[in-house]
Formats: sequence, C-alpha cells, structure tokens
Amino acid sequence: VISGTSDVNLEETNAVLSTSGTLASTDVDGTANAFTAETLTGANGTLVVGANGAWTYTAKTTNDALAKDAVQSETFTVHAADGTAATIKVNITGTNDAAVLSTSTTTLNETNAPLNASGKLSISDVDSSQTFIAETGKAGLYGTFNVDAGGNWSYAANSANNQLNTNDKLTDTFVVSSADGTLTSVTVNIVGTNDAAIITGSSSARLYETNAIQSTGGQLYASDLDNAANSFIAQDGLTGSNGFGKFSIDSDGTWTYTMITPNNQFVAGKEYIDQATVRSEDGTTKVVTVNMIGSNDAASISGTSTAELTETNAIQTASGKLNIADVDEGQNVVVAQTSVTGNNGYGKFTVAADGAWSYTMTTAHNEFNAGRTYTDSVDVTSADGTASKVLSVTITGSNDAASISGTYSGSMTEDTEKDVSGWLTVTDLDSGEASFQAVTTPTLSDKGYGEFTVGANGNWVYSLDNNNATVNALKQGTNTTDTFTVKALDGTTRTVTVTISGTTDAQTDVVEDGVSSSQITGLSKSTSTHSNVALIADGWSATSSANVFV
Repeated sequence: VISGTSDVNLEETNAVLSTSGTLASTDVDGTANAFTAETLTGANGTLVVGANGAWTYTAKTTNDALAKDAVQSETFTVHAADGTAATIKVNITGTNDAAVLSTSTTTLNETNAPLNASGKLSISDVDSSQTFIAETGKAGLYGTFNVDAGGNWSYAANSANNQLNTNDKLTDTFVVSSADGTLTSVTVNIVGTNDAAIITGSSSARLYETNAIQSTGGQLYASDLDNAANSFIAQDGLTGSNGFGKFSIDSDGTWTYTMITPNNQFVAGKEYIDQATVRSEDGTTKVVTVNMIGSNDAASISGTSTAELTETNAIQTASGKLNIADVDEGQNVVVAQTSVTGNNGYGKFTVAADGAWSYTMTTAHNEFNAGRTYTDSVDVTSADGTASKVLSVTITGSNDAASISGTYSGSMTEDTEKDVSGWLTVTDLDSGEASFQAVTTPTLSDKGYGEFTVGANGNWVYSLDNNNATVNALKQGTNTTDTFTVKALDGTTRTVTVTISGTTDAQTDVVEDGVSSSQITGLSKSTSTHSNVALIADGWSATSSANVFV
C-alpha cells in the first residue's frame, strides 16, 4: 500500500517551478518504504523518485504562456519495490503576466494652423492577446485622441493655439489599455512659438557695373502681432553673401548697399548677386538682394609676338608667349587657334588660350632666295574681342647651292676647228635661280688660248685662237687643255675643259728679192730691215717688213 504526497498544485510565476514530496509504502511480504528509483520525463517537466520514496518535480519552462486560471496537469506513475504502482499528479495554474507596453511623448511647436501628431505603441504579452483596447474621439484638454487595437494613435489639436507665447506649453495626456488591462499613456506637448512678422517693401535692387563704386538701397516694412510695427534689428557694414559690397539697415527698415570696389572683374552681360539677411524685431528674416550686371572692360595684349628664322634644309619652328590683361573675370585669355595657316602659307600657327603660341613651317622652304625675307602672320584676338595682336614670323632665305650638269668638256684640233660648244643645265631649289650668269662678250679663257661666251640658258661656245703661239706650236700627236668657268645665277661654278690637239704645219718658202730656199736649218739674229725671223718648236715665225712675204 502506497501513501504520501501524490497530488501537488502550483501557480505559474516568472521563474521555472519545482516541488517535492515523499511517498510511503507498507508491504506484508516485503520491505516497507522501498521504491524503484527512477527519472520520469513528462511533456512539461521531469520527476525524479528515490528508493526511499522521496521525489522532486522540475518544470521545463516558466510556463509564462499559461493564461490566467488556465491549468496544466501532468501525471507520473511510480512503483514500490514489489512493483505496486502509484501516481503523482502536478497541476500548474496560470497567472496573468502583465503586458510590456511602450509610452509615447510628442512635442509640437505651435504654428498658424491646428497641429496633428501620430505614432505607434508597442506591446509584448506572453499570455494574452497583444492588442490594445481601441478608442475613438477621446477628448483631451486641447485636442482629440484616437487609438486602434494595433497601437496606432493620432492626435488633432482643437485650434492653432496662436494664443501661446514663445516657449509657453500645453500638455494633453491620454491613458491607453492593453487587452489584459495593462496601462500606458500618450502625452502631447504643444509649445508656443513666435508669430512671425510679415515683411514687405523693396527688398531688391539692380546696378550696372561701371568704373566707379556704386550704391543703392530700399525700404522694408514689418507687420507683427507680437512686436511694434516696422521695427527692425539695425545692422551696419554687413558684408554681402558674395563679398561684392556691404549692406546696412536702420531700425525703421531703411537699407543701403555700397560696392567695396568698382568690381571691374565682372564679365559683360553676366549677372552677379550679393545678398544679406535682415531681421525684424522678433527675428523674422528677410533676404535683401542686389543684382549687378557686368560690363566689358577692354583687354590688352603684350608679350612676344614676333620671331625670326633663317632657312635651312629642315622644317623649323618658333614660339612665344603673349600676355593678356583683362580685369573682367576669366577673360584674360585669347581665342585659341590650332594649326591655322599663316597669311602667306609658309607655315601654321597654334595659339593656346593662355597666349602660348608656336609656329611650324610647312616645308623647309628651300625655294627661298638668299638674303630675302619672307613673312607669315596670323591675327590673335582676346576672348572679349576688344584687343588683337598680329603674330609675325620672318624667315630669311639662304642660298641652296645649284647643281650643274650637261656638257662641260669639248675637244678641237688646231688650225682645223675654230669653235667648240656645249650645253649645261642647272637645277636650283632657290626660286628663280635655275639659270646661268650670261657672258655675252667673248672673254679670254683661263690660259688665254681662246675666248668663250655663255648664254643664260647654259649654251657655251669656245673659240680657239689659232694664231696663239702656244697653240700654233703644238705638234702632231700632242695636245693641251684650256679651261673657263661657268657660273650659275647663285654663283655656283663649273669648269669647262677644252682639249686642243696639235697638227703639223706645212713647209713655207721665204722669198726675198726673188731668192728662195727650201729649208731653214738655222737662224741667227737678223738685223735686216725687211723682217725679224725666229725659230720655234716646230718651225719658225717672222715679223714682216717691206718686200717680205710669208
């Protein structure tokens, strides 16, 4: 027979529950108070039974989810040592766990219209519905309140409350209940603010930039429920928002503006704004604006605008830097140009906005004549169009040596040919110099064996002097040369060589008073009054007088 504590009632708290008891047993054929020791696990807790009948029950959780007065029961079967069974029953009765609610406090600043506010309350409840008790149109002291089951609330003030002065405060508080009766509150504070003055009058002016400091002004008016009419906070020397000038305002609303400088940096046609914020007595603000229209101030251009080059066999470049002065903001630049052909087409100019310029010849211009100057230029204009400068590059030509080809040699035989001729051609890169220096008057050759002429077209003629003693003395099979120099128009020279071949001169009788001789074997100095005769390499020569014939 088993007796003792076998039925236990517990109330749910916020902690894990436990309880204990002791069973007793009587057995006529066995040992009294002897039990089977065991651990029994139930759905909601664990029961541990000792061999002496002492037992302990421990719940698995706090069971906060049990609603108020709800009972959760669990029964365990235990055994005496002889196998006799008995039960232990544990009953847990739920209690209310208060919902966890948020509160809400909202502060509104009074305006000129009725204010509204809204929000959402939060709720957490382990054993009840997580909802609120809805209320609609709940009247407060200064407005109406609504809340729904989800905790969404709204508040509408009854009026604009313009009667409130600055920092005055009205408070409306509303109690809200969750489904399990837990209470919270929503508080709305309405704080008074200043009713802004109404400012009218002339708050803007316009100026046009000249070369002088200018001034302007206007008159403001203030209407204010809280302060005296037309009452402003006086300010003096208030720098404008962009620093172009200074504002001043008197307590009666009269304001003035004066430029700090003439602002010559203003670009023509561009509008510039300077502003200042003025305040009525209650702090209501008004922006006063001065619009200024820029006018053009003439630019000037200085710096390096010329360059000089001397023609070579290569393409050459030149460069320089112009300086642009213009007080107008951002206008100290020129109109940029890229690869613009010069006025005479000898090269191309590139001009950067900052005035840096360069010039590159299109070719080496070998056609330029020595000593002659050639000019190429381009016009540069300031960005505002008021100033211009001519960039000029002067190129001095140099001589490019001519090349002479053609017939520059000839040959002839003494006493056989009188003239020999040939044709030379000239090429010269220098413009107009592809010709020769003409020799139209027969001119003695270098050795004096003859004379030559040269045409501008390169045609030359050499005329042999067959009476020249050296020429006349040439024997058969021997030759000599003569030379003369031909010049191209630029002075380039070419030597023409003429080869002269000798011949045997025929025997000549000398007759004097009817006496002749077939051979002269010797000759001594003669003092004859008729002639002077002398031996030469291949014969003789005579200078005749009366009655002598050669």
